[in-house]
Amino acid sequence: MKRLTFPAIIIFSAVAATAAFAAWEEVPLPPKEDAAIGWMDFARPDLGFACTSDPLDPRPFLTYENGRWMDGSFVFNALAGDGCFLPSGYGWVVGASTRIYPCIYTLRLQAGSSQLEYVPNPYSSPPGAKGGGPRVRFAAEEDGWLLLSSPNELLRYEDGYWRTVGNPLPVELGYARDICFPTADEGWVCGSSGFAHYKDGKWEFVPGPQVDGLDFTARDDGWAMSYGDTGTIYHYDGSSWSVSYSAPGYYVNGLGFHDRNNGWAILSGYGVESRWLKYDNAGWHKIIPPNGQSGYFPTPFHEEAWFEGFKIEKGKIVKTSWHWTTAPNVRPASLGRVKALFR
Repeated sequence: MKRLTFPAIIIFSAVAATAAFAAWEEVPLPPKEDAAIGWMDFARPDLGFACTSDPLDPRPFLTYENGRWMDGSFVFNALAGDGCFLPSGYGWVVGASTRIYPCIYTLRLQAGSSQLEYVPNPYSSPPGAKGGGPRVRFAAEEDGWLLLSSPNELLRYEDGYWRTVGNPLPVELGYARDICFPTADEGWVCGSSGFAHYKDGKWEFVPGPQVDGLDFTARDDGWAMSYGDTGTIYHYDGSSWSVSYSAPGYYVNGLGFHDRNNGWAILSGYGVESRWLKYDNAGWHKIIPPNGQSGYFPTPFHEEAWFEGFKIEKGKIVKTSWHWTTAPNVRPASLGRVKALFR
């Protein structure tokens, strides 16, 4: 990826001599009037995808490449979307489209490529989608799961095809919200009444709190974010779930982990300052956010992370994206605004 060098604003703290380098960069999104970003994810630090949630947007799909966001080639519109990318570069983007007719779309990214390709699934044509926004997870290139909700339903990707497997999830789970498979033979679904745990070829109900999102780095290292304004982040250690962080009155906007010692979470609330949290081997600690604003969809990598966010400009909310790096030799990829600091 081409890197451009330009000045940054440097802020020194009282512990600058022993602290680590960090820098924020703003990478603007194409003007989309008042359209919200319904979803954003990155396959690698220099390749990302996003989609607006406006059904009237003629070019709702966006691609980040060569240091900038561009209108993508697909006309799918995702009221809710999801992505899953493996370290090899292989991955999937899925969403619920409202253009022409309701359907679920599934797009595949081959390792080494930057172009998504359309792959049909049982709901890519009428009668279309059977519920809420889809969630996708792959443990290996030929082993993936697609979760639909309201009503709950699972699709399985094997041998190059998507097929329906009905609803094997425990009825006690309630409304299913997210799915994650750290390995091919073990996975989790969270819902309105706890979790469903897949192991030894079957699903079992695990009572717990109402959870909205999941992320796993290994079968014994899982994370979940609360639904509602409890501001709670839960951790799974291979045997049980426990509270890792709590901020009553806050909503958890997003949660993402690169490995067991590298994660992010963003919390916001009414009338309170948003909290950007970074997790390392010392636990959770606050990071000064760009412009003090809120954000969503954290996608962490080894020394970088991406976020969807917004800023206030001339009294209007403007959607944008933020790039964060801890490596002094990783220069910003665009002509965005940068703030570097020692923390």
